[in-house]
Amino acid sequence: MAGYSFSGSIAQSPSHSEILPDIGENPNHPMKYNFPKRAFGVKEITHRSFQPQWFQKWFWIHYDEGRDLAFCSICVKASRSNKLKAAKTLDLSFISRGYCNWKDATGEKGGFCRHEASGCHKAAVEAMETLPKTTGDIGELLSSAHSNEKACNRKNLMTVARCLRFLARQGMAIRGDGDEMDSNFHQLLLLKAIDDVTIYDLFAKKQDRYTSPKMQNELLQTMALSIIRDIALSIKEAKYFTIMADEVTDASNREQVVVCFRWVDSDLKPHEDFVGLHNVDKINADTLVAVLKDVVLRMNLDMHNCRGQCYDGAANMAGSRTGTATQLCQIEERAVFTHCCGHALNLAVADVVKESKMIRDVLDTVGEISKLLKYSPRRDSLFEQLKSSLSPGTVGFRTLCPTRWTVRAASLQSVIDNYEVFQEFWDEARDIASDSENRARITGVKAQMEKFEFLFSLCLGECILRHTDNLSKTLQSPSLSAADGQQLAQLTCNTLERLRNQECFSLLWSKVSGMQEKLHIDEAVLPRKRKAPQRYEVGDGQGTFLETVQDYFRTEYYVVIDAALACAASYPDGTVPVHNLVSFSYHC
Repeated sequence: MAGYSFSGSIAQSPSHSEILPDIGENPNHPMKYNFPKRAFGVKEITHRSFQPQWFQKWFWIHYDEGRDLAFCSICVKASRSNKLKAAKTLDLSFISRGYCNWKDATGEKGGFCRHEASGCHKAAVEAMETLPKTTGDIGELLSSAHSNEKACNRKNLMTVARCLRFLARQGMAIRGDGDEMDSNFHQLLLLKAIDDVTIYDLFAKKQDRYTSPKMQNELLQTMALSIIRDIALSIKEAKYFTIMADEVTDASNREQVVVCFRWVDSDLKPHEDFVGLHNVDKINADTLVAVLKDVVLRMNLDMHNCRGQCYDGAANMAGSRTGTATQLCQIEERAVFTHCCGHALNLAVADVVKESKMIRDVLDTVGEISKLLKYSPRRDSLFEQLKSSLSPGTVGFRTLCPTRWTVRAASLQSVIDNYEVFQEFWDEARDIASDSENRARITGVKAQMEKFEFLFSLCLGECILRHTDNLSKTLQSPSLSAADGQQLAQLTCNTLERLRNQECFSLLWSKVSGMQEKLHIDEAVLPRKRKAPQRYEVGDGQGTFLETVQDYFRTEYYVVIDAALACAASYPDGTVPVHNLVSFSYHC
């Protein structure tokens, strides 16, 4: 059976019956393929097959394994692109029909050499390889200055984008309220221009400067979307995720919802990614559910892959009937709700403070110190002058946080470290006070700090809150698991429980007594003996009163420790107990 030989034809497209082979970016070169043999000749039959070494000499050969035919990959691509109009004849044997005359394929007069020397092949090579490499953009051909300008514009645009990325990453303002030349963005570009003088050309332009507010917002939006896409892709590869959300009021008094995703990668490394702030008109459960569903949809995630929810304990979030967690569980029941550990700890510490009048009073007094000191630049400057002369090595006063309960130990410790400075400060601050109200407030705080009870409560509160503050910082780690969080909470409870003994109380009493003598604080006194109201009396027995001040403060010490242990026993509210984590994992 004779194979196809070279045959010329008038240049025209292949017919519909002659389908062009499907060739990818590179021709097919199966080097280890078992090529079938074909029979050649009439009287004396010989068998020949395609040889893989031909690929090295004629790189353009594309072998069709299904039909045992060879094609010219360059000519086929040129024919598909309709770029063989310059060829007078088309070699259809290498374009649509296929070549299989393996007996006469090689040699100077062989089919491959004849095709390579044909006008059809030369026209295809010129159209598909030579012209694209030797020609460029029409603007670059007409003017080399256009090419240089385009490269310079691209370079400057990337510089602008890097400056914007730096300012956004550091949370710095891009534009100020005054002249644009004084903005952080413009000054950063000028700093870049020290190393790259081509940036000055950007300022000399009247248009296409890429520095307008609209252009800045577009570049920032592009960066933000790119980050969101990368986060969404990573979460999609991990498949399962947890939704974390909280409401916050910004400086303009607008309600916003913070949305984060927690997920674990293939290396079992947890990630917590912030994905946006969303403005809402109201923060009821229906609105929050709509926001969360919209975020999940925009990130192209499946709500049925949600395995957890983490919010605070408010009714709109954790309500058992119509709360956000309940509504999302109706969509995916395996999205188990977990009360945020930070919120739960904050509530537990607040309960401890409410249980003890001594701790509550000392925090109120420290809060009043914060207002008197930090709301008056004159008094603040006076305090710094006294501290530099009386106690130069100590840390300054730390303002008491008005909202969070788990960041207050540092403020109490700063009062202890600067106690002597405060004693001198109140006298001078009262003398420079301009109105009677401030003088009365200063006098009241000074009177409190002269009492032994205040000093004892201050040291006791710092001792208790120091442990809860450390627990709060540790719980904020993104790599912390639910089991680790509960173990840390139990460790804190054990630490507080070890404080409930006579030895620890004696150490605290010795410390406070030593400070009382050094700072000339008033002696400790017992509170006035008070009988319970008649309606609360049961029987005729006499009431029991403590005989010494040490017994009285020991009782208060145990009351605070017991209150802390009682509140910590229910921590963290709403999470899964450690002994149920295995069944919890199977459920998810």
